[in-house]
Amino acid sequence: AFQTCPFLTKMRVVPAIAAVGATAAVLFAAIEWLRRRARDAPPPTPADLFGKLNNLLIRCQRLRAAGVSDVERVREQIVALAVKERALQLEQPDSVQASRAHGKVCAAIIAIAAAITKLEEACGLQADAAPVSEELAAEDTYRERLLADEDAALDAYIARARKGAGGLARRLDVLARLIDRLRATEESLDFHAALLHCHAKLSAVAGYSQANFSYGSTPYHSWRALYDACPELSDATRGCTASGECIVFGSSLGWLCFYSTLTFGVPSRGYEVVTPLTILAGKVAASFELGEGCAFFNADMLTADLSQARVVTLTSKCWDKQLTASVYDKLQRELKPRSLVVDYSDALAVAHEFDVLARTTVAVSWSPAQMMAVM
Repeated sequence: AFQTCPFLTKMRVVPAIAAVGATAAVLFAAIEWLRRRARDAPPPTPADLFGKLNNLLIRCQRLRAAGVSDVERVREQIVALAVKERALQLEQPDSVQASRAHGKVCAAIIAIAAAITKLEEACGLQADAAPVSEELAAEDTYRERLLADEDAALDAYIARARKGAGGLARRLDVLARLIDRLRATEESLDFHAALLHCHAKLSAVAGYSQANFSYGSTPYHSWRALYDACPELSDATRGCTASGECIVFGSSLGWLCFYSTLTFGVPSRGYEVVTPLTILAGKVAASFELGEGCAFFNADMLTADLSQARVVTLTSKCWDKQLTASVYDKLQRELKPRSLVVDYSDALAVAHEFDVLARTTVAVSWSPAQMMAVM
């Protein structure tokens, strides 16, 4: 059209306009390509999102260590986003509404990242070179030391087992790999977001406090220390190979059930009302081919059948008082004579005059000195 205009042709504008038109065409084509690519690109995966959120949490921790007062509100927003994203995945993973809400989460992550960057710039910090507080460093050091102690103890137990007969060494090899899997799980933000989402729902429905569902873990060597302190506990657990079973109330990710089954070769059952924990424990048991020897139930422990129980472990450290009292009453009514109870306190002995066979202090995820008792 430009070339058919005599005036523009005489003024030699046509070549220039043609060049501009060609450039514009290239630009428009590039823009259209980018638009299609953005439209067709897969959305960020949950792992990508939770990785970004976890990175933001780490940056918040470093800002807090530097004395930045505004960071706690930002941290709460990050956790809330993680819980929201996890809820979307659990409740409506493929819906249009979930897709839109997912987009809002992505936008919020970008906004929060920008806010954190401004805070870092304001106090002269770089995201990858910010100082770590003594408190945070101590927490990291304690966990690293606890895990190192567990690894060393497991290696020693496995070496000792290889000198003897039976399948203990093979089972402990499996346990070592299984523990690595559980460690990786409990360190993920996705995992904790799922727990927070479930805790809020359970508190609203069941009337328990959210503290009632607090997560913690007991390393293998601490669990073994209790058995070393109480021969009666070892005898009772071994007796489950012929008849009976080990039961854990509040089985969490399955740690204590896995310990019993893979150390003594006995059946164990875990009861846990926090659904994500039960699902994950079951998946781990299946992936390591533990079969029916290690079973997990997403059910209220007050409904558990104790007719075959030889050893019942309570993870009652943070339970609400009313729940603890109900569990104690159930044990008093339903446990057979000579059955044993393991707990993170000896309060059962006071409440129902159970005999205390042993007490010992062990390191756990929340404390370097947690008392455990056998009754």
